[in-house]
Amino acid sequence: MMNFFPNISVNYKSQRDNLLLDKRLPNPFPGRPASATSSNPPLKLLGRDKQRKKLYDIITKAATTDNRPLIIIQGETGMGKSALTSFIFSEITKNTFPSQNQGLDIYSAYIEAYGEANDFRLGSFYTQIIKSLDKHGQLGTIVAKVIQKIGKIIYETDHEEFLRLFNDWNINEGLDSIFEHINNYSTAAQFYDNLLAGVSVFYTQIKNEWKSIDSSFLRVLLLSQFATKNRLNAIESLITGKSFDSFAVSTDAEARDLINTFMDLLITLNQNTAFVLFIDQLEELFTIQTPEKISIQIFTLLLTLRQIPKLSIILSGNNQAFKYLLDNLEEDPRNQIEQWQIFLYLPKLEGSDVCSIIYQLLLEFWKAQNMTPDHKAPFYPFSEKTIEYIYEKNDRNLRSTLINFHDIVSKFRDDEKVEDLTDPIKAIASLGIIKNPRFIPSQIQKDFYNYLISNKIQDKFRAQIPEDALHNLFTLLMREVDYISEVKKSPKLPNSGKKPDIYYRLGGNLLHSNSTKVGIEVKCYRRGNKVDRGNIMKTVELLEKGDVDYVVWVTNVELDLQTISQLPPSIKEKQLSISPKTEEQFAYLYWTYIFQDAMNRPPSKEEVIFLFDKIGYPEHLLRIEKSGEPLVLKPNPTPIPEPTESFHEQITQFLLDEFESLLSKGRKQVRKEDLFTSFKKERIIEDESSVELEFVDILEKIVDKKDKMRTTTRLVKFIQ
Repeated sequence: MMNFFPNISVNYKSQRDNLLLDKRLPNPFPGRPASATSSNPPLKLLGRDKQRKKLYDIITKAATTDNRPLIIIQGETGMGKSALTSFIFSEITKNTFPSQNQGLDIYSAYIEAYGEANDFRLGSFYTQIIKSLDKHGQLGTIVAKVIQKIGKIIYETDHEEFLRLFNDWNINEGLDSIFEHINNYSTAAQFYDNLLAGVSVFYTQIKNEWKSIDSSFLRVLLLSQFATKNRLNAIESLITGKSFDSFAVSTDAEARDLINTFMDLLITLNQNTAFVLFIDQLEELFTIQTPEKISIQIFTLLLTLRQIPKLSIILSGNNQAFKYLLDNLEEDPRNQIEQWQIFLYLPKLEGSDVCSIIYQLLLEFWKAQNMTPDHKAPFYPFSEKTIEYIYEKNDRNLRSTLINFHDIVSKFRDDEKVEDLTDPIKAIASLGIIKNPRFIPSQIQKDFYNYLISNKIQDKFRAQIPEDALHNLFTLLMREVDYISEVKKSPKLPNSGKKPDIYYRLGGNLLHSNSTKVGIEVKCYRRGNKVDRGNIMKTVELLEKGDVDYVVWVTNVELDLQTISQLPPSIKEKQLSISPKTEEQFAYLYWTYIFQDAMNRPPSKEEVIFLFDKIGYPEHLLRIEKSGEPLVLKPNPTPIPEPTESFHEQITQFLLDEFESLLSKGRKQVRKEDLFTSFKKERIIEDESSVELEFVDILEKIVDKKDKMRTTTRLVKFIQ
């Protein structure tokens, strides 16, 4: 077995093992559930820098312009949508959002779409916004700023009256001074009364600043933060809308007016203000009401909120949720959303991004114990490839992957032993990474192919792996069937004295007296060499001298076609599978080579036949009928195929061509749905859902680079 991984010092492993096994220390990976919430945001956000920056820019622009964006964050379950939104919400509430130190005031409410469908009525939405502001400490800050604003208006209008009302209040002191006033139980009631008296006397001046001032709302808003006996009643009224001191919110119309009043108040405090409303877990709504009803309800709510100045809405949900939403709206409301929204799709992270996340988690764990990772094995007890394979095992779902890592470390602790999983092949065996031995994920296929052409292996040894793989397959098949009588590796054949890489005989026993002798030649090169004339002529001699009836070529490069073309027809037609093997076929050759190590068992007869098929071995050279009739083979050499583009390349070129054509015609908008429909017309696509996801991912990247081009955001259907 090849070793691609450096040796790790025994001392290093021992130190790390002791720490990982110490149950008094926290598990370095997030446990169940790994999903983020507004109350439990991630401490760090890794792998989503691009999307994070885009949200920063949109929110900051909304604070300084009249923009009122609707930001749609979409992706499969477990892609980190809640992690992204809750992290940015946490930054806003903790005043660590980048723009907040640039003279901007940004406030935010976070609503998770659990509960009842009625929660998406405007009246209920108002109360949820106030609850979120109060829960995360922003309501108190807003009230303190309102008090400071009122105080400055009174101070600048009549300095003597200000001193009479607030003789011990230094108006130039910060918000901390105001918090002391409103939280001082002995003086808070008097300070509140004096403040309302000042509002009454200087109402005209305050009204000029705050156009839509509502005195009952102002009283309850202020009282909700003062340390007085009515504080609880005031905050309950504010949060629930219940009547108190002539204040109440009982209808959606009243809630709409009050949200507008509230936003007007925030803008009065600072013109450069933004309010960000996060609505997360949209998919939950479709579990509590029919898609038709909830879609109309969401659209009505969004349309109303759109009228509110300085309000940015971030709507987050999985692919199915937005499919429900768009499919259940009439064309006009659907188009309104599409024209309004800014679309932010969260694709699956690359394996390298997941490695960075795992590294950060391990780094924090080691640093907490005053240790640093060994540069030879920074991911110990894993390796970069092991991490990527575990990610593939979990269908490239980040949340499931992190939970899987948590469970692996927990098992280490339960077993009181750390398993060294730096070798990915051992990890495949130990962790059951390849669940179905008949299906190897595409990324792992690429790795298996690259292992065979690794520059760490010399060309003369590189072919040994596929040779061993094929020899093992024929040996296993011979044990299971009665029509293969002989299998040998590199035997010296009697007539020519030449050695094919593998030799086997079909028939030639009591049950099948007729026999067919087959030689297999395996060539595997790292660079674009051709199989030379000398190797080809060896097979010609084998055929001419009767040592073999057929030669099967297994190679990742072409044969010297000039030599092949000069062969007599009777010899040429006996040279089979002369086309270079594909990357997938070589990947399955490597999989055959490691199958027993990776699956902890040999392949079954059915799996052997399957592997031969995946390798592309000529089917008619594997079987013989039991009828006793002479074996008649009709060879059909496979022509050398023209190189074909991958879907990734096809999509990229298609979109570039389409955009150039549209821009040349003066068009700057196109529907994603129409683009994808055009792409599919002349192509056969077996797995449409995966191609759709790749199509949108590539589309987003190209649109980012073509600032003159913009796609409207009706999505293709996205199959969950």
